[in-house]
Amino acid sequence: MSQPPAPYLGSNELLDVLTRSKDATAIYSSEDLHISFVSDAMLRIWGKDRSVVGKTFEQALPEIVGQPFTRLLQMVWRTGETYTATDTPATLEIEGILTTSYFDFEYRAFRNASGETYCLLHTATDVSERVTNRRAVQEATTQLHQTQEGLHQSHSELNEVQQAARQLRAQADESEFKYRSVIDQSPAAIIIFRGPELYIDAANAPMLQLLDQPATIIGHPLLTAIPELAGQPACELLYDIYKTGKPAYGYETPVQLKRNGQVETSYFNFSYTPLIEGGQITGIVDMAVEVTEQVKARHGLEQALAAGRALANKLTESESRLQSIINTMAEGMGIINNAGDIVFVNPMAQRILGLHTDEITQRTYGDARWQNLRLDGTLLPDEEHPMAVMMAAQKPVYDMEIGVQPPDAERFYISINAAPLYDADGNLNGGVATFMDVTQRRKMLNQLTESESRFRKLVEQAPVAILVFRGEAMVFDVVNDNMLKVLGKDKSIVGRTLLEGLPEIAGQPVLDALYRVYHTGEPFTGHDIPVNLNRNGKSEECYFNVSYTPLFEGDRITGVLEVASEVTVQVLAHKAVEQAEEQLRLAIASAELGTWSINAETRQFIPSPRLKELFGYHPNEEMPYEAALDQVAADHRARVSEAVEAAITHNESYELEYPIIGYHDGKERWVRATGRLYAATSSSAAHFSGTIQDITDRKLDEQRRLDFIGIVSHELRSPLTSLNGYVQMLSLKAKKDEDLPGRDILVKAQRQIDRMRSLISGFLDVARIGEGKIQLNCTCFDMAELVKQAEEESLATVTSHRVIFHPVEHTPVKADRDKIEQVLLNFINNAVKYSPQGSDINVSCTSNGPTVKVCVSDQGMGIAPPDQPHVFGRFYRVESERMKLTKGFGIGLYICKEIIEKHHGSIGVNSVPDKGSEFWFELPL
Repeated sequence: MSQPPAPYLGSNELLDVLTRSKDATAIYSSEDLHISFVSDAMLRIWGKDRSVVGKTFEQALPEIVGQPFTRLLQMVWRTGETYTATDTPATLEIEGILTTSYFDFEYRAFRNASGETYCLLHTATDVSERVTNRRAVQEATTQLHQTQEGLHQSHSELNEVQQAARQLRAQADESEFKYRSVIDQSPAAIIIFRGPELYIDAANAPMLQLLDQPATIIGHPLLTAIPELAGQPACELLYDIYKTGKPAYGYETPVQLKRNGQVETSYFNFSYTPLIEGGQITGIVDMAVEVTEQVKARHGLEQALAAGRALANKLTESESRLQSIINTMAEGMGIINNAGDIVFVNPMAQRILGLHTDEITQRTYGDARWQNLRLDGTLLPDEEHPMAVMMAAQKPVYDMEIGVQPPDAERFYISINAAPLYDADGNLNGGVATFMDVTQRRKMLNQLTESESRFRKLVEQAPVAILVFRGEAMVFDVVNDNMLKVLGKDKSIVGRTLLEGLPEIAGQPVLDALYRVYHTGEPFTGHDIPVNLNRNGKSEECYFNVSYTPLFEGDRITGVLEVASEVTVQVLAHKAVEQAEEQLRLAIASAELGTWSINAETRQFIPSPRLKELFGYHPNEEMPYEAALDQVAADHRARVSEAVEAAITHNESYELEYPIIGYHDGKERWVRATGRLYAATSSSAAHFSGTIQDITDRKLDEQRRLDFIGIVSHELRSPLTSLNGYVQMLSLKAKKDEDLPGRDILVKAQRQIDRMRSLISGFLDVARIGEGKIQLNCTCFDMAELVKQAEEESLATVTSHRVIFHPVEHTPVKADRDKIEQVLLNFINNAVKYSPQGSDINVSCTSNGPTVKVCVSDQGMGIAPPDQPHVFGRFYRVESERMKLTKGFGIGLYICKEIIEKHHGSIGVNSVPDKGSEFWFELPL
């Protein structure tokens, strides 16, 4: 398992480490050698405190004047070349006493990209002890050399003694005694070996002490007496000398000896001198001086020096890294002293503040040359500045934002972290601050605030009900007036939790959906959701279409946006429609109506069992649309097919009566079909549906009426023609006889004959229409003239009402003038018949684009809405108490409708009961 990366030290921590380091360090920031930084170790060397920071080198150390160090530092500043020195004496005033110490030191310059020096790094190590030790070693070495020279002299004397011994063998014993006495009494450690196996012939006390051996080793071979010497270079050298006869000398030679029961390495200066007797090597004289302590001292000194150099290199490297980090920091960095003066800034600080180092270090953090501002734009007092707050509390401050207004630049904002700095004694010694430019972040926050404000305004002004919940507890954060109206609450719920503001919501499914969105982050949309609410002091079951949308801040869900639309009326209406549809189905079943549905896209035909039965099919038998159309009588089939297609394609009305022939039984039936095109919904495709009713009995009855009317009309025309002739003859006679009373009676008789003739013509028209024999005699004429003619006739015949004819512009049309006049007069006569005497009847004729519209309005009894669609039906009469007093056959409006439709026009009525009716027709121009 991999370990997480170690955290990086911040600049404050690195400066603190550098301050407390054992390595003596100082930083000078100008050619005059102003001290910008000094470590505790350097202060101890100088014998000074932190008051030297900000002073020049010679101001801080006046005793240094006249010594070469100021000149060397300034030379390094100008040349940029590092200067290193060792064992250099320096005289400093320590606790009031001038003291000379020795130092290894280095002066190193740091330059910017332009090659300009911006600081000097001064590192130093006190090596006074090392110099003293080296001098002691040198003195000990001198003594050793003097001892060795004495040994050489002793060897020379020994050779002379040996020569004398060869010459004076007679005096050998005495000489031997004297020789051994010299060895025993010598202060130097001496041992004499004899023979090739190096028997120990003699060893004085210093040598025995040096070897940590007893005198009993004398007489034994060297390796028997001291076996640990086997294989060591010093021992092997003895055997070589015995063979070669050449003396040897050793300096600081390591030898492993067993001392105090432990084998340890010691160091010796020695001389090996061969003993020659009669020209033969008979032994070796070994004189030795132990220098273990000196060697160890020198080794320790060398290790100390190496460690010092390594530490100095490490310090240099650390300082270089620290300086590199400070120079490349993405944040600005500055250091102040206790007076608030800025004594150091890094390059990023210069870039953010738009000033050079020299311009910044001449100021305090509260300098009037830059205006420090609060976030609201007002001036920031000096005591509220983050550096002042930090210095006063002597505690770090974090993420304090202020504005800065330079005199000739755009305002910017910085976020400051500041921490106090302390000297080695724990005294406050200024502070360090890091800061970053947060202008863009501040602008984004301002934009976010404005955006949130706009969002709140949008929510509050939205035409739909919207609210925003925040947090796990679902606190009402934003609720617009529409939502408050829906919930039956007021603004007091804002800031309260959902269950506090709407306690009745507890346990309802909508609450679970809301929390599910908050916890999963998945939006929810619901339709016709039932919710029980306490509104206006009573519990109501309401229905809503809702959408719940999670609100995110980063990857964290912070709330839910709810948009709701109350559909209680629609849902209840839908339920009512469903109920009505069920009732309709029952009514259809009771009325034995057939139904059908045709998919507007696929043309799939779905007939009901009753419709199949009417078309002569078995209820369970398949009946495609084409098969059903085939059962329509041949002379009506095209009309039915075209009407169906027009209803599906152009959404035209569909209401037809036509005969069909049963598929299996061959029976002819008349049916009445009504239908319409229903638009597509979310749950169903567009479809053409309707009902079909068996009207065979009604058609037979109508046919009998028509037959009767035709017969009666024909039978009445001949006597009426004769009667008309008689009345005309009598009128001529009365006129000739000037029989005024007779003439009046005959005029009335003629009027009744004309009414009878009109009635018979109507009956004949109905018969012709039923047989499809009505013909049009179309000519071009002016509608203004036709209306004028109708006005003249009405003025002559209508005296019970005021008929008002509105002006008509020249409007040429092509139509059957007589039949159009018949329709207009029928409208006027009906208005007279069904409106109270003395009331107004308005007649107008206006052109509207491609059509001309004629309207006749009255102030009569009006027509109830259920009767209005049927008033143009054949033989249809409105059934009411008032209508019982008015006679009629229900054929006049039917004839009008057929005439207008023959002209490819339209006809209709607009009526309000007890206020009057307006009958109108339109003709194409």
